[in-house]
Amino acid sequence: MIRAENLSFKYNGGEVLKNINISFKPGAVTGIIGPNGCGKTTLLKNISKQLSISEKTVFVEGVDIKKMGSLEIAKKIALVNQNNYIAFEFTAIDVVLMGRFAHLKRFQRESREDVAIAYECMRKTNTFEFKDKLVRELSGGELQRVMIARALCQKADIILLDEPVSQLDIHHQMEIMHIIKEASINEGLSVIMVLHDLNLAAQYSDEIILMKNGGVFKKGPPAEVINKPNIEHVYSVRPEIIKNPVTGRPFIIYYDNFSNQI
Repeated sequence: MIRAENLSFKYNGGEVLKNINISFKPGAVTGIIGPNGCGKTTLLKNISKQLSISEKTVFVEGVDIKKMGSLEIAKKIALVNQNNYIAFEFTAIDVVLMGRFAHLKRFQRESREDVAIAYECMRKTNTFEFKDKLVRELSGGELQRVMIARALCQKADIILLDEPVSQLDIHHQMEIMHIIKEASINEGLSVIMVLHDLNLAAQYSDEIILMKNGGVFKKGPPAEVINKPNIEHVYSVRPEIIKNPVTGRPFIIYYDNFSNQI
């Protein structure tokens, strides 16, 4: 699917990613976690060619992404960014149909088939009921679901998401994570997402990548990555990790490191 080889990246001379060698499992949900500034979003932008990278560092289905054009990449990878501000007066269905651009010829309009695909994706994400509403009238959770519907409408095999639930309430967080997980299971999609919430990452990811200081500190199933020594070392917090009584996956309880300062 996607792999990185000797991937490094610098911003203004400062090294943000350091010699990353990693591959992502096809058909799985991979959560990328780590402290602020460790390189999570930069890694996502590198593997989607949003940033200018060196040749022979990122490969999609064995092909050097540096040599792939934007339309070719769009047929393989769909991206949902953290901030989804849309300035123009588009309706929800207009935005979802934008996911079909990679499949259209120049100046070609969407066909009935394209519209049918868009409607199907909106039903899957529970957005069909407001398909004709302007996106500026949507709530944060509604807009995020529309952006995921657009990504699904792209019919790419790989979906990248940067903090897909960071500004949402608990209900909408769980709804969107369920939609993402269901798409991976039912459609065989490979999902790679950056998350801050370690408990959400543990519950919905098949595999987790824990980053620290621009590198991969640990990679593996949630139970192998989210343990007390790893979290304490990377985040500098005192965690207690128990087994979720419903799912059997790790669940983190944090203790206040700063109590003696209050």
